[in-house]
Amino acid sequence: MIEDYFFIAFRNLLHRRLRSWLTMIGIFIGIATVISLISLGQGMKDAINKQFEMIGVDKIIIVPIGGTTGTNMGGSTLMEHDLDVVRRVNGIRDAAPMVYKTVVVNFNDKNKFTFASGLPTDKSGEVLYESGYSVVEGRKFRSGDRYKAIIGNLLANSDEMFGRKLKIGDKLRIKDKEFVVVGVLDKIGSKPDDSSLLIPLETAKELFETGDKLDMIFVKVHPDKDVSAVAEEIKREMRNDRNLKEGEENFEVQTSEQLMESFSVILSVLTWFLIGIASISLFVGGVGITNTMYTSVLERTREIGIMKAIGAT
Repeated sequence: MIEDYFFIAFRNLLHRRLRSWLTMIGIFIGIATVISLISLGQGMKDAINKQFEMIGVDKIIIVPIGGTTGTNMGGSTLMEHDLDVVRRVNGIRDAAPMVYKTVVVNFNDKNKFTFASGLPTDKSGEVLYESGYSVVEGRKFRSGDRYKAIIGNLLANSDEMFGRKLKIGDKLRIKDKEFVVVGVLDKIGSKPDDSSLLIPLETAKELFETGDKLDMIFVKVHPDKDVSAVAEEIKREMRNDRNLKEGEENFEVQTSEQLMESFSVILSVLTWFLIGIASISLFVGGVGITNTMYTSVLERTREIGIMKAIGAT
């Protein structure tokens, strides 16, 4: 009898091939969607955690509030004077300024947009080299460097942007200025970062016409100091220097741990959103399966009645 039931079920699947295939596809899509979305959320979380591990827990980042990223247009700004204020705070091991902007890079008769950051050529630049800008080939910037460039790992290992891979000694043009490649960065993990390049800070300020404006200040704290306490002291000193009251800050001082917590909250919301989408996919797939089963039963009401009449259970 059991063999008969399996035979009838299999015959029904063959008889309604289209319906059977659509039902199975619905199941596969639902399961694949759940796995893909959850994997995507976890992958993003792991990637961001890796980024912050590279930065280190002893770092503090200072940025203006309300300005346009990479241009300092509108809103507040950071100035060279702010860097001096930060360096006077007790517990600071060193502080490094940065400016950055999207630029057009010419190489091999191709023009491509990429992200360029200006790094100090003095010893303060070590703060940034320790925070994700690790040079794996060539050299770091030296004091006195002007038109030199350190390129992202993707530029050195892929011909996607310029038709061939860049190497040490290649010459790039940015705003009619020729830059010689002197180093290659370690792989960071994101395409925009690995496609970017570094140039000396003073050259970048001249090229971007920023004057004394800065886009970011990166701070390294002494190992024996509490990072959060130093961050609060920086905030207090900058507030006093700008004659601002508490809560009126037009700048932001965040530890790498605080930044990670902020991203964790965003990622948690995103993860739950993805789970919600996956749940809807499963629900729709379940409704489709239920509809198929219900339709199959309705189509065989008479057949089921006859089978019951002759003793089927």
